Amino acid sequence: MPFDGVESNVRKIAWPPRGEFVMDVFGFCEALVAAHPVLLPGNVQTRVVSLPALALLKIVCWQDRHYAFPRKDAHDLQMILCHYLSAGNEPRLWDEFAVWTQGDDFDYELAGPRMLGHDIRRLLDESGLDQVADVLLQQTDSGKPVLLPNEMNSTDPDRALA
Repeated sequence: MPFDGVESNVRKIAWPPRGEFVMDVFGFCEALVAAHPVLLPGNVQTRVVSLPALALLKIVCWQDRHYAFPRKDAHDLQMILCHYLSAGNEPRLWDEFAVWTQGDDFDYELAGPRMLGHDIRRLLDESGLDQVADVLLQQTDSGKPVLLPNEMNSTDPDRALA
């Protein structure tokens, strides 16, 4: 997806010729910077999105299109959250984040999502952090209806909220 040099200062692109279709590309630059180099057969080199960058993109996509495509991005985000530790990150829990495991309120199942949030934070500048925080805070405010946790896990939205 071409975005560098064509995105506006509000991190959007308008598709030619008349710019009727506008797409939010916030997260694309961050995903590109965090992409992992991969060597494919035939000595083909490419880059693959990291899980934190993919989760960031899923949050942005959910915000943009959850009414048009309910549950799609929320389900994908839930999948990443649920499996982040087992995707090669568990050793980091016992090393880099060992202090978390010693608290009385430690919850192993929530350690992966917590680590993912920490890793997403590393991708963002202050403006980006504010943008993501706004989306997540709107969806975790107990005084308002929260769509994201319900779309992530309709059978246990409270666990998704956690």
